[in-house]
Amino acid sequence: MYEDYLNRLKSSGYKITPQRRELLKALSANKMKTAEELHNQVTSNQPNVSLDTIYRNLHLLQQLNIISEINLGDGKNRFRLNSSSHNHHMICINCGRLQELNFCPMEFLEDKIDSKKFKVTNHSFEIFGYCSNCS
Repeated sequence: MYEDYLNRLKSSGYKITPQRRELLKALSANKMKTAEELHNQVTSNQPNVSLDTIYRNLHLLQQLNIISEINLGDGKNRFRLNSSSHNHHMICINCGRLQELNFCPMEFLEDKIDSKKFKVTNHSFEIFGYCSNCS
């Protein structure tokens, strides 16, 4: 999956820099991370990367729909990779761990939405709470 993101960057005309490679590796863990957490992880292998560089690259990855930014209401924005497949997650608001749902909640809502009044073109669904390790 990591290579897919690198290919998407390259096919969009962007260079695969060591900083971007490390940032995507850091994002590849099944966990949401703040820019500061990502910066700490990236600088362990690329010590000259500034926090500003991390933010610029996060912005670029958002524009390319490679990552999503999530705010849990605690004043810290977190980032996660967008999956290439259709899925939804339960997200721990303490540790940031993502757990994939094995179904799409939209399946249960399709007959409840009046397609004459509203045409659904896309959707996302996240459940926030505490994982078994944090509760």
